[in-house]
Amino acid sequence: MWRYRALPTFERILADGRDWAVPGGYSIVDPYLLVFWRWAALIGEDVARLPAWSAHARRVLARPAVERALAKEGIPGFPQ
Repeated sequence: MWRYRALPTFERILADGRDWAVPGGYSIVDPYLLVFWRWAALIGEDVARLPAWSAHARRVLARPAVERALAKEGIPGFPQ
């Protein structure tokens, strides 16, 4: 059971095969979803149960600008 009902909703949306949250390309929504995914992991939600969202998070994390921003801010590694 999920503590937060929005988690499976995000998973369902991202599970339709899209690469990014907004069809057509990377947008400001994608890093925000990364933040929410990270928070879910940090509060103990099992993000492994969110395979589409976890794949989305890995795509965002693979972007060089995201890597640089996280390094600059000293944000530690993310759960996989």
